[in-house]
Amino acid sequence: MANIFKYANGDQFQQYIESFLTTQGHKYKRQVYCGFWLNTHQEHKVDLAVGFTLIELKYQNSPGTTESKLMEEIILMDEYLNLTSLYDNGLFVLGGNGWSPRRKEYYLTGKYKKHICSDIEVITDAEFRKRYTRE
Repeated sequence: MANIFKYANGDQFQQYIESFLTTQGHKYKRQVYCGFWLNTHQEHKVDLAVGFTLIELKYQNSPGTTESKLMEEIILMDEYLNLTSLYDNGLFVLGGNGWSPRRKEYYLTGKYKKHICSDIEVITDAEFRKRYTRE
């Protein structure tokens, strides 16, 4: 399933994903508590939760800091999933065309998993739509 949708920014990406979930009949929660940022007392929230899955949407249309912070956010979600029974797994959904090919490949092939013990996946927005489309 090719990515035929264009988003100008992360807010539009999130609006599209929320609209998609709604049209597919999925219920979701926004801004779900997910522990504290590493070495701080600031609460961390993920974008969405669908059922027992935490979902963080990551949009990058030009090279930037989003991809460099991704591993920290994966580790943070991993720590939270290991401490709670509220959620079973996590998804990071990558959108936009600004990801460096090497880093995108690292995450999409699961190489990051050697650093975590929870069930966390990194997928594209096209894969997300495929998984959450109801027949």
